[in-house]
Amino acid sequence: MCTLTVLRSCDALTLTMNRDDAPSRPEAPPRRWGDDGRGFAAPVDCEAGGTWIGVNAAGLAACLLNRYDDAPKGTRSRGDVVPAALNTSKLDSACAAVEALALRGYSPFTCLIVSLDGAACIDWTGAQCRKREFHHPTPWMMTSSSWRFEAVSAWRQALFEDILVRSQPSHAALSDFHCAIRDGEEAWAPMMRRENAHTKSVTQIILSPQDAELRYWTRDDAIERRLDNPAHAIRLARA
Repeated sequence: MCTLTVLRSCDALTLTMNRDDAPSRPEAPPRRWGDDGRGFAAPVDCEAGGTWIGVNAAGLAACLLNRYDDAPKGTRSRGDVVPAALNTSKLDSACAAVEALALRGYSPFTCLIVSLDGAACIDWTGAQCRKREFHHPTPWMMTSSSWRFEAVSAWRQALFEDILVRSQPSHAALSDFHCAIRDGEEAWAPMMRRENAHTKSVTQIILSPQDAELRYWTRDDAIERRLDNPAHAIRLARA
């Protein structure tokens, strides 16, 4: 259960992701993973040791959305997927690294891999792996939900499009969307709250020809600061 958006402005690309999970599942702020030559920046899922979003110095960003296809529960953590993608330097090799995983050990997922030049999705349904490649269109949104997926996805897409009409593609539009809380509709909003899950954090990656920056807010910080003044930030010079 997560929501992400991709926004392009001039020569920069901004990827923003709300992470939804059980309130009791611990996570830690972003850190540098690996060595200087092939390392990346990512927050940490303290329960399984992996991550759901990250960026490397080659200008590759990757993030993970859970899928809820009818499939056996995996024996491995899906937190392995993003590190596998980011231990490479090009979009094609990142996709190949994900496809080369022992996928039948994982519950279904969608892995989005993004660079300044393009993007690709790897969809693992539990039975089939599909790859979709595309160039960056106008601003777009992806989401997942274990509850009423089709309706929730349509609701969030409509909200995103409405905000873009009112604010145009901008930082203000991103904060309006990702920090959106709707009284009586907390189960639907991007800043989600349900009985057994809620939005735990927001992570934002900004890619430019010169560097890549990862910004991170806890739920409360994101709401209060409107995606300004990140609680934690890591900048990587482009290799």
